[in-house]
Amino acid sequence: MPVSSIDADPAAEPPIRHAEAALCRVLSDETRLGMLAALAAGPLSVTELCRRLDLPQSTASRHLKVLRDRALVVATRDAQRVLYRLRDHHLLKVIAALDRYLVWTGSGGQGAAT
Repeated sequence: MPVSSIDADPAAEPPIRHAEAALCRVLSDETRLGMLAALAAGPLSVTELCRRLDLPQSTASRHLKVLRDRALVVATRDAQRVLYRLRDHHLLKVIAALDRYLVWTGSGGQGAAT
């Protein structure tokens, strides 16, 4: 029995391949990865994210829109501000698996792959 769609017939599940590729595109941005890491500790406002990641608000808002559109973060109103939080902490396991893979292959911290 296949453990994941990677173990299955590659032609059998095109929708999951499309979803996997879309998730990888979202996770391929360092700013978005930084936002997800910051949100792992709990909900934050745009202002707090900007301060933690040293980002202009326009940049943070653009990346948050991508994360919201892919349903990776959710926004909730808290009095006068909007707080962002991870939709599901399982995403952190995916990122941790990527980290372990990079360490295992010896390519962690060496910049973009060639």
